[in-house]
Amino acid sequence: MFHPKTSIYNETRDEIVSMGLRDSWSDTGTITFPQRPDGKRGEGDSSGSPDLQPNGRNWPTLVIEVGDSSSLEKLRADMRWWFSESNYQVKIVLLAKLDRPGRRIILEK
Repeated sequence: MFHPKTSIYNETRDEIVSMGLRDSWSDTGTITFPQRPDGKRGEGDSSGSPDLQPNGRNWPTLVIEVGDSSSLEKLRADMRWWFSESNYQVKIVLLAKLDRPGRRIILEK
C-alpha cells in the first residue's frame, strides 16, 4: 500500500544513496521544531540532513510536507515557516498535496 508520507521520502533517500552518499546522510524522520507564532510547532512529515552540520546547525536540510486534508495554501505557509524560522538552514522543502477525488498528487519544491 502506498503511504505518501514515507514513500516520497524513501524514494528521495534512495536517490541520495544511489549518488554514493549513504554514509554521509542522516534521516531525521518526523521531527518537531520550535513553536510557531500561531502556537503550533513545526513538524515535517519526513526530513534529513548531511551528517556534518557546520556551526552546530540543528535544522534538517530537506523537509517533506505531505497534505491530504491540508490545503496547498497551508502547505505553502508551512514551507515559508521552515525557511524563515531556520534562518534558511532548511534548503529544500518538498510539498506533496494529495488530491484523492482528482486522483492526482501535486508536487512543489
